[in-house]
Amino acid sequence: MNFLKNKALLKNLLLQGDAMNTVNGGVSATSYEILNKEHEIVIKLKNSSVSEESFHFILQNNKLYINVLYFSDKKIEGLPLAFPIFTQQYDIPYYVDAEGIEALHVNDVYEIHLPKNGKTAERPRRLDIKNLND
Repeated sequence: MNFLKNKALLKNLLLQGDAMNTVNGGVSATSYEILNKEHEIVIKLKNSSVSEESFHFILQNNKLYINVLYFSDKKIEGLPLAFPIFTQQYDIPYYVDAEGIEALHVNDVYEIHLPKNGKTAERPRRLDIKNLND
């Protein structure tokens, strides 16, 4: 197949290339910070170059998925182009109350609050090693 003769394919490739150039040249990096406080863990994210609809937080089983997408104004076959510009997976510890997790938007900063449920070990405990070679 001669790709140069397929005008629809060439047009779509050029639109994608133009949109990716915009992403790489016009979008700032997403800042990411985890704060371990006494009663909760707070995850803070900030990217002032994308809209509020670009941030997605998904809680599934014991994992928190964080995605930030850039949506281009260009469309291919009527569908908008979206490019991931930040993705992170966070394992939720056993001592976090999963039902109490919430996401907030405060002054261009997105915060995910993971409240602790009090099941953490208060003091470290040394583990004795059992020899199973005998």
